[in-house]
Amino acid sequence: MQIGELKEKAYKKTRHNWYALNVTHRCSILIVKLIYKRDISPDFITLLSIISGLIACAFFLLAGPFSCLIGALFLQGFYILDAVDGQLARAQGRPSTTGAYFDYISNHIVHSLVFITIGLGLYRHTASPLYMFAGFLAGWGMLFMYIIYDAGYNILFNTARKGMGEARQGDSIEVLTGHAKRSFMVLHWLCTYPAIMNVITMAALLNLIFFSGNGVIFRCLIVFYAVSLNAVWFLKFLKRIKIKELDSIGNCTRLPNAIKRGDFKGGDRP
Repeated sequence: MQIGELKEKAYKKTRHNWYALNVTHRCSILIVKLIYKRDISPDFITLLSIISGLIACAFFLLAGPFSCLIGALFLQGFYILDAVDGQLARAQGRPSTTGAYFDYISNHIVHSLVFITIGLGLYRHTASPLYMFAGFLAGWGMLFMYIIYDAGYNILFNTARKGMGEARQGDSIEVLTGHAKRSFMVLHWLCTYPAIMNVITMAALLNLIFFSGNGVIFRCLIVFYAVSLNAVWFLKFLKRIKIKELDSIGNCTRLPNAIKRGDFKGGDRP
């Protein structure tokens, strides 16, 4: 099968972020081309992605300059394999709800652990509980980013399933405006994957090249995400309550399609 034909079968018909489309998917589709005719299940690829993510976390625990870079590379591998499993399922013509569930859970497992293990690694090297606390706080913030979206999906799905008629239109109130809104959009982008993964990779490279492994960049990184992740999920939560965003998504006949397209989350998940 030609690569163009394989892309038509394997790619989701949804919007993708630039990095996923131009970097991750270029790698993942080549892997799919190599294995889609073999007896390899998408669930096995999901398991491999979790293992890659856990290996990354193990290297982050070591907190050395080389180990952090190796951890960042394994994290990149996790992200690629996270694309391969879904593409393989579509290419083989056997997508499954259980597989999608397993794939989604893999993100919950790895994304929060990345910050927790970075924080614990810095604690081992500095003996400062600040970084351990920051790591757990960042992991907590990552988890709540998912909760904000998952809770919204659950509510919208049940609204559509129960046929509750037309959703009420919320008041057109902006929580943030002007420069504050643009700054929040940038901050929110920095708190989503693959931006987080690439920030960690860049931090590992800079830490190795310029700072002789003293970890100052990772110390700043873990404190930044401890604050920013929790600020972002709280402001997202505040927005949905204040302007009644869930009420203004649309009437129930539009909800299932909006959920499938990912419109509610603005494209890719965090």
